[in-house]
Amino acid sequence: KESGIEGTFGGETGFEGRSYQYYKGGLFRSNKTKYGELDEETRSNFAKSFFDMKSGVAEMAKILGVGTESLEDFTYKFKVNLKGLSEEEATKAIQEQFKLMGEEMAKLVLSTDKYSLAEETRMDTLIRLSATLSTVNTIFENMGMTMYEMGLAGADAAYELTQLFGGLDQFKSSLSNYYEKFYSDSERQILLQSQLDRAFKDLGVSVPKTREEFRSLVEVQDLTTEGGRKLFTELMKLVDGFDVLASQAEQLAEEIKSTKFD
Repeated sequence: KESGIEGTFGGETGFEGRSYQYYKGGLFRSNKTKYGELDEETRSNFAKSFFDMKSGVAEMAKILGVGTESLEDFTYKFKVNLKGLSEEEATKAIQEQFKLMGEEMAKLVLSTDKYSLAEETRMDTLIRLSATLSTVNTIFENMGMTMYEMGLAGADAAYELTQLFGGLDQFKSSLSNYYEKFYSDSERQILLQSQLDRAFKDLGVSVPKTREEFRSLVEVQDLTTEGGRKLFTELMKLVDGFDVLASQAEQLAEEIKSTKFD
């Protein structure tokens, strides 16, 4: 009658479950369920998805300044009937279960629907508010402006501000245009240096002084390790900003050299 996967998400392993087959009884026999072991690849993939989701919800909660203690002991019972489904349909059914689990996580850290839009789930609200607050405050910080306070009220105010521009993308475009036209070269250089200083500090590494030092920092990363891969990825995000500062420093050095020669 049914066949699929059931189990529980949570704990140190992330997921423990089994396959099942349910046989409906009849006139001469009772209902019966047979169980089987899941292969480790399936179990570990489910566990990884759980940990990734939990980490993502916790990160969004951190941005909004709401507690994540409720996630520490979070568990979610899971059962999905895959009988007769195509591979695509089975994948969709499993994804739907993950969506339901994510919503339960979101409800734990976002205990109110005060800031939710019509027909918006708690997860939708969590994603929208955290993304908006993070983006708006990053832009304000990079421009030396006062940031919104961390919290749901601040995130909601940031969202309302972006809506006056027609959305987050239009807000970013407008602020970028203002930055380029009303900030002097020296102001932009100082702010960019400050951004890079914070970025390298967050990565736990010293700020490179030259292109050679930056390149050495990139090339020394061990890409066979998780830490090395993550740091390598973050360094690649800083390439454009560091290139601008390095070019300015090189230009200044040439000007000084030329002046001394004259």
